[in-house]
Amino acid sequence: MSRQPDAFSSPSLDSAPQLPEEALTFPSHAAADSLFPPAGQDAREQGPEGDTDLGASGLDRGDSAASAPGSSERPLDSQGNGAPPQAQNANDASLSSSALSSSAPSSSALSSSVLSASSLALALVEKGEEGSRGPQPSDAVPSSLAVPRKRLMIERVVLENFKSYGKKKTIGPFHKRFTAIVGPNGSGKSNVIDAMLFVFGRRAQQIRLKNVVELIHNSAAGGGEPLQSARVTVFFQEIYDPDPDSETYEVIPGSQFVVSREVSRASNSTEYRVNGQRAQQRQVVELLKSKGLDLQNNRFLILQGEVEQIALMKPKATRPEETGLLEYLEELVGSNRLVEPIQKAQEDYEASCQQYQEKANRCRAAGAEVKQLEGPKNEAVKFLHFEKDVQTNALLLAALDGRELSAVYRRKRRELAKLEKQKEEDEEKGAVLAKQFEALGKELDDLWKKDKKLQTQFAEVDGRFNQMVWRDEELRNELFSEAQASEEKTQKVKANEKKREEEQKMVDRSQTEVDEKKSQIPAAEEAYEKAKEDVEAYRESIQDEVRKLAAAHSKAEQHLAPLQTTLDEQMKGIAKLSKEFSLLEKKKLRGEQEYKSLEESLGKLKQLLQDRRAGTEQKTQLLATIRAEKGEAARRREEAQGEVSRLRERLREIQSKAHAIEARRVESKSNSRLMQALQKMKKTGEIKGLHDRLGELGCIDRKYEKAFMAAGGGFCSFLVVEEPQDATVIFQILRQQNLGRVNILALRVLERDLTGFMQRSDAEARAGGFPLPRLIDLISFKKERYRVAFYKAVGDTVVAPDMDEASKIAYSQRRRVVTLDGGLIEVDGRMVGGGVRERSGAGQGIRVSEGPSVETITEEEEDNLPELREEIREKEQRLRSLLRESEESEESLARLNTQEEETESSLVLLRQDIQAAERQVHEVTERLASQSKESLSSEEKKKMGMLQKEVHATHPWLLGRPNSIAL
Repeated sequence: MSRQPDAFSSPSLDSAPQLPEEALTFPSHAAADSLFPPAGQDAREQGPEGDTDLGASGLDRGDSAASAPGSSERPLDSQGNGAPPQAQNANDASLSSSALSSSAPSSSALSSSVLSASSLALALVEKGEEGSRGPQPSDAVPSSLAVPRKRLMIERVVLENFKSYGKKKTIGPFHKRFTAIVGPNGSGKSNVIDAMLFVFGRRAQQIRLKNVVELIHNSAAGGGEPLQSARVTVFFQEIYDPDPDSETYEVIPGSQFVVSREVSRASNSTEYRVNGQRAQQRQVVELLKSKGLDLQNNRFLILQGEVEQIALMKPKATRPEETGLLEYLEELVGSNRLVEPIQKAQEDYEASCQQYQEKANRCRAAGAEVKQLEGPKNEAVKFLHFEKDVQTNALLLAALDGRELSAVYRRKRRELAKLEKQKEEDEEKGAVLAKQFEALGKELDDLWKKDKKLQTQFAEVDGRFNQMVWRDEELRNELFSEAQASEEKTQKVKANEKKREEEQKMVDRSQTEVDEKKSQIPAAEEAYEKAKEDVEAYRESIQDEVRKLAAAHSKAEQHLAPLQTTLDEQMKGIAKLSKEFSLLEKKKLRGEQEYKSLEESLGKLKQLLQDRRAGTEQKTQLLATIRAEKGEAARRREEAQGEVSRLRERLREIQSKAHAIEARRVESKSNSRLMQALQKMKKTGEIKGLHDRLGELGCIDRKYEKAFMAAGGGFCSFLVVEEPQDATVIFQILRQQNLGRVNILALRVLERDLTGFMQRSDAEARAGGFPLPRLIDLISFKKERYRVAFYKAVGDTVVAPDMDEASKIAYSQRRRVVTLDGGLIEVDGRMVGGGVRERSGAGQGIRVSEGPSVETITEEEEDNLPELREEIREKEQRLRSLLRESEESEESLARLNTQEEETESSLVLLRQDIQAAERQVHEVTERLASQSKESLSSEEKKKMGMLQKEVHATHPWLLGRPNSIAL
């Protein structure tokens, strides 16, 4: 169907060709979040209060918040405060599309004459199916050749009790392209704009009110009672516009839909409806977005007063907080969504350059190190070949030794077999001998038993013989008594006595034979029996005489009885005396034996004491020798260690000098063309603002060099200039003379962009806000101005002693942490391993605060590099030799310490033995002193002599008789 425009319509502004949907996507959805509640929130719920932040805009400039036209936010001045609107009139408002096409036929409708102080121009450009965008080449196509397109337009707007419009008011129908509403001040032109803003989801504050209830009409329309609600309804339809120059259009059947929003005084909330059905704000946003009207990225409204602001904009913002025409157009066409990707790409590029520089530095350092290690590598290869030859010869010798040992082994095996055979034969012989020995043992046992039996028999015979002797003695006594009493029988008794003496001699001879031939007991028994028979025969032969003598004996006994009693008493006394004498003699013998034993013990103890003292003297001398050797070994070790320290210091010095010379050579080869050209132009005045390479503008302690190279070493080769114009001059010179590429830092730009951040960070550091020392605080600068350049390189990176501490700080406080050995943890958690050398390459690293620098090396010293290398080689050999000597001294010292401990322990034991032996000698000496050799006292000796004299005086004749008491 087609509709004719009403009298208020004017020629429409042709919409621009459509951008793809992704081109209309805003980088940040902060504006949508501030305008509308999140998805799923009820339409009656109010969204969060506050202004809309449309994010950063513009390319090649820092991030800043920009005032977005189309929002209620005022533009910011240079201090970030809201700037007063320059042409903002409460009665002026306009709506426009997000694209201003210079080729549109009705662009004059936006002139200042239309937007006068007493009129309102409402420019509504309905968006096509894909939305609006900036001017494209296709805009120049004649309307006669344009292809009809489907697009969305507003047919009319119905207001019910909304602000100044009491009851139900209809505004429309609208023109398909351009509609202007004119009228005096206060006629409600702005309220039409507010009505559309209300339907499109703006909050009360964005419509210059404090509460949505204030949108309800307040007049006599309610019959004196406050009205309870207000509603705005917008009627949409999709049309075909085949001829932009024609006033006709065709409505697509079934494409009409109605969106309304109603505010209720009772609930102090609003609700949306789509085609009369309740809906959430999210559904309304999605519906309009599907039709090409993006409420979240608001680029289709130009409010009152913003045309003059746009006309007065600078071509391009000069500061991040400003908004120029370029930034505004970028926001309209959606190209500002590329700002963050471009910045991220720039950061990625800088990070990649830094990583490239780090890798290149490492590659150069590794190449230099490989070149330095080439000589030691060749020596190591020669040594390995020599070791291989040694091992081969050792294997050959081992093979020869193995062959000889195999022959010896076979020979020994044969000998072992013979010995084992001989052993078996000897074992058999031994078994036979063992049996024979066992038989002989049994025979010996039998002989011992027989000997014991013979000894028993001999004891019995000897007992009987003694009885006979005693009896014979009695008889002789009787005969002797009888001899005195009977003189007439004296001769006969003498004859009998003589005969008895002969018998006694015979008995004595028998006794002698018994003593000599105790083993011949049977012969003795036979002799005894024979003697017994002789005695019996003799007794029988003298029986008559015995009878006569018996009679005489009985008489003699009667006469001798008193004498016998006296004799018995005397014999008892003699026995007692003999017993006392025997006890004293045993005591004497026991004392002599004990004295002799003590003397022997004392001699042994004295010999032991002498041996222990001799051993102590030997151990003492050995200990003195060990301690002397130990002192000598310690002295050698200290001398070796001192020489090692001095040699290492000298080696470090000449190595540092050699590295500096090599660094100078590498630097002269790699950077000579570029740096010489730049320095020359700096002297001639062609380049005025060049300071130097960043790595030469500061220095750091060698302890932190690895940490710096890992955290910001890539910036060391950057050139530092004063102004960006100086960088431009250097770039032109490099291109003209084909001197390669270089990265440049402009101090003015760095001071402008980073001074504030650096000062805040310094204040935080002074307040103790950093858990570890910052790397920037460990650097010394030639001038304090260069601090900001190094801050650009390392930022707020802190230095940790190890990776454990770094991980703890990095992951708990989200900081950039570097370790002393070059390990790096970025803020986002990425971990970069260590392995950075102290000197990353000549002309690439930062200067260190110790050792010779490249600048201090003279040409004469540079010519002496071969001599330095030879000296380094000699010093390294001497160092290895000293280290071996030190190790040998350490081993000798350890061995001597062990010997000293063992000797001291032996000495302690010997001294303990000496003390014990001395105590024993003292005790034995005291016992010997207290006990004389004569164990009998003088009284006991006198008593013993008196006993002997008394026995002799009593019966001297008993001493010469057999079996008498021996004194």
